[in-house]
Amino acid sequence: STLFPYTTLFRSRDENEILDTKKLIVTGELNNDDIRVLRYMSGRDEYGNLTVGSLEVLDMAKARIVSGGKDGYYYRGNWWRGVGDNYFGSDIFRECNSLKKVVLPTSLYNLESYAFTGCQNLEEVVLPEGLTNVGYDSFRECHKLSKINIPSSVTNIYGGAFYGCQSLKSIDLSTMTGVSTIPENMFGNTGLTSIVIPANITNIGNCAFSSTPLKSVEFESGSRLATISEGAFQSTQLQSITIPASVTSINNNAFNDCRSLSVVNY
Repeated sequence: STLFPYTTLFRSRDENEILDTKKLIVTGELNNDDIRVLRYMSGRDEYGNLTVGSLEVLDMAKARIVSGGKDGYYYRGNWWRGVGDNYFGSDIFRECNSLKKVVLPTSLYNLESYAFTGCQNLEEVVLPEGLTNVGYDSFRECHKLSKINIPSSVTNIYGGAFYGCQSLKSIDLSTMTGVSTIPENMFGNTGLTSIVIPANITNIGNCAFSSTPLKSVEFESGSRLATISEGAFQSTQLQSITIPASVTSINNNAFNDCRSLSVVNY
C-alpha cells in the first residue's frame, strides 16, 4: 500500500478496502506504524487531520503492543507520541470519531492520558485485567460511552478519566479494589444517576461527581472514607445522603447547589 508504506499490517490489501473496513480483529504485534494505520482507519491521521476511515469495531484482545516503527503514531505539540512494549502512549486514539467499540490487548498494562479523548461515537470499551494505569482524561468527552469496566488490577487512575461522558449512566466500582481515591473530575458532567462507593475508598476528589444527575449515593459497609473534597457532589440531584462515620473532613462546596438535598445523616 502506498498510503501506508511502513506497515506490514495490510500489505496485500487495497487502500479502499482498508478505509471501508467497519470491523477489525487484530492479532500479532503492533508497533507505531501499525497504530498509525489503525488511527487512519478510525478517522484521524498521524497529525490529527480528519480521514475517510470508517472503522467502528476494533478488537485488539489478542494483539501485543511493541516498541518500534517510524517516529511515532501521532505528532502534536512539537513531539511524537509512541507506544512501548504493552504500553499505549498518550493521545493514541484521540478524536478517532468512527470508533464505536474497542477491545484493548489483554497484555496491555498502561493506558496513558487522553487515550480516547473526544471519540464522539465511542459506546463501549473493554479494559483488560492486568491494566494498572489509566491516565488523565483518558475518555474525556466521549459523549456516547455507556459501557466500560474498571479492572481490579488498576492501581492508578487519574483525574477527568470519564469527564463529560454524558451517556455513562452507571458503572460498577466494586472491582476498583487497587485504588483508594476517586480522583478529581473523574465522573464530572457524566450521566450517572446512582453510585456505590467501595469500602476501600478513603478520598473523593474535587468535583469527582459534580454536575451530574446523581440521585443516589451509597457507601459499602465498613467504609473507610475520610475526605469528601471540594465540590465533590456539587450541582447534583441528591435528595439524601448518609455520610460514613469514618469521614473526618468535608471540604468547601462539597454539596453546593444540590437543590434537592434535604436529608443528610452523619
